[in-house]
Amino acid sequence: AFTPRLFGFWVLFTAIAIFVVIRFGIFFPDRMNLEKLGWHRHALGKNLVLGVLGFGVCFLVTELALRFIGTGNFESLFTSFLNQSPEQRMAYLLIGIHASFLEESVFRGYLQPHLASRLGKWPAILVVAFVFAFYHLQFNPIPLLVKFLFGITFGVLALSGSRIAPATAHLLICLVLAE
Repeated sequence: AFTPRLFGFWVLFTAIAIFVVIRFGIFFPDRMNLEKLGWHRHALGKNLVLGVLGFGVCFLVTELALRFIGTGNFESLFTSFLNQSPEQRMAYLLIGIHASFLEESVFRGYLQPHLASRLGKWPAILVVAFVFAFYHLQFNPIPLLVKFLFGITFGVLALSGSRIAPATAHLLICLVLAE
């Protein structure tokens, strides 16, 4: 159950995580800052729209996976989300902000550009998507494939040059899937 204490923990944990990324460059070698990781407001509107479109792709991937494994559909997930308490929705929002900020900083802000400089743009997207999928500890084939496809989607969105697009898609899918 979501309690005020748990809410306080998530607020504190998210604030500490953001501070670590900003202050220490998330432990990256060349003291990365937010700008170097792709966190900027250039073309903000365009990147928000791209993020919403990316969420649409993730939505379709989820819908197809749910139908394939026969455990419902996205409508049932969304209905379940809407039936949750405001406190639970706030918890998912905080988890989503935390996950999208940190994961997009690490995977698409740091790892993908570094691999792209060595392997090329598309192999880097695929490698990072693979690492992203396994990072989520989804070892069942279908959830692993879903996270891999999310990773590809976020990786393609990162080609915009901003973390805003993949983070928007990431946050929205986290909210709806309640993960």
